[in-house]
Amino acid sequence: MRLLAGILAGQSFTSIMTGDESLRSRPMQRVVEPLNMMGAHVSAQAGRAPLVDTGPLSIAGDRV
Repeated sequence: MRLLAGILAGQSFTSIMTGDESLRSRPMQRVVEPLNMMGAHVSAQAGRAPLVDTGPLSIAGDRV
């Protein structure tokens, strides 16, 4: 999910990533924060999955 979040953050469509109970219990904030700093629009309820990615306006790696 962490790798897929980065790939989907660069797309122009909305994505919702969820998983089984084990995956939803893992922290995702360490992925969400850097992606948002780069210009993506990713949110996670309580820092865990499901992740909602509404697509970027523009992503730039030099913002981190």
